[in-house]
Amino acid sequence: MVAHLQQEAVSVSSACRVLQVSRSGYYAHRGAKPNTKGLQEQTHVNAAFVASGASYGSRRVMHALRQQGVRIGRYRVRTLMYEAGLRASWKRKFVSTTDSRYGFNRSMQHTKGFASLRGAANETKTADLLLRDSKGTDVGTVAQR
Repeated sequence: MVAHLQQEAVSVSSACRVLQVSRSGYYAHRGAKPNTKGLQEQTHVNAAFVASGASYGSRRVMHALRQQGVRIGRYRVRTLMYEAGLRASWKRKFVSTTDSRYGFNRSMQHTKGFASLRGAANETKTADLLLRDSKGTDVGTVAQR
């Protein structure tokens, strides 16, 4: 960006001031060589993460890389994953198969008279279940509908 501004006859010091960058930092960055080791590490970490199906965290990525013969520490792997925006996602191990959204209030199932409804052995009676609408008001009982 500073080099682009220099082509338009803007001095380095004023361009750095506008971009809020120190002049020494600009010259250090301009003369810096690309970090090949860091690029290789980033490539290995990305490959191991993608091979895991995006489910490995920094510890498991580190162990996968060690099995391939690449020695990178866990905190370095964590830093590289953070810089690349790699976050592990996992599948739910348990899926609830029970539907907990009933059309009535389950706590009202056992009313005061429920125990007395058991009656004689040949007689079968069930407790009336209360139905409620979405606002929570009583609509009626199952037996009435």
